[in-house]
Amino acid sequence: MPKNGIGGAPLFTIDLPSDIEKRLLVLAMHKGRTVQFCAREAILDYIDEVEERFLAVDRISEEESADGYDLLE
Repeated sequence: MPKNGIGGAPLFTIDLPSDIEKRLLVLAMHKGRTVQFCAREAILDYIDEVEERFLAVDRISEEESADGYDLLE
């Protein structure tokens, strides 16, 4: 992956449907930020949310295993 992003971070492109691209542009303009900033924040928020779900499922599985239950049964 090319390293042309902020601080030499990898740079990649995402093909977005025009409606999502417009929403992102409006959000960026409303916040006074760049489209790239808003996209990066949205991706980070999504990653955080998904990681929290995985951790929650892991905790439930561990608790049920300790209690003798299996989440997949």
